[in-house]
Amino acid sequence: MAPNNEKKIAELLRKVDNDPHAAAELLVVAADYLKAREPMPDALADYLAHAFRRAASAPQPEDGKRIEDERISRLAEGFCLKRKEGRPRAKIPKGDVTLTVAAFGEAVSETKLKTDLAAAYDVSTRTALAHIKKTKAELTEAREKTREIMESNELTGIVRPR
Repeated sequence: MAPNNEKKIAELLRKVDNDPHAAAELLVVAADYLKAREPMPDALADYLAHAFRRAASAPQPEDGKRIEDERISRLAEGFCLKRKEGRPRAKIPKGDVTLTVAAFGEAVSETKLKTDLAAAYDVSTRTALAHIKKTKAELTEAREKTREIMESNELTGIVRPR
């Protein structure tokens, strides 16, 4: 008889999107239930059914791939054993990028900023540049919104004179 693993299954299902090891563990738990011919918890059955349905409904690829390859790929995605898109973006604390861009964005070249961030956080210069560009866009948007608020309220500055 398979042990009651509902808490473990719930925890693994919570982690499955970001942790391929959790997906593999869920498959081991499912295999244990199937091998023991025991009914499995609904959440685990739904997880398996979702993956099987995703693989079965794979459309015929138009890029010359075989349908079997597409089904295998979709099954792996359904089980969360494969990332949907490339490697997850490296973690650089948003505050660090924002402060760096706000403080040195105009005074220092983008090349210097990306090189320094890449070295400080052990990421590629392309990743650092993507973070810098995103932060610059967010800062520009924030400045624009601030300007709109100031104009609509007929303010001359952010701080009120006393």
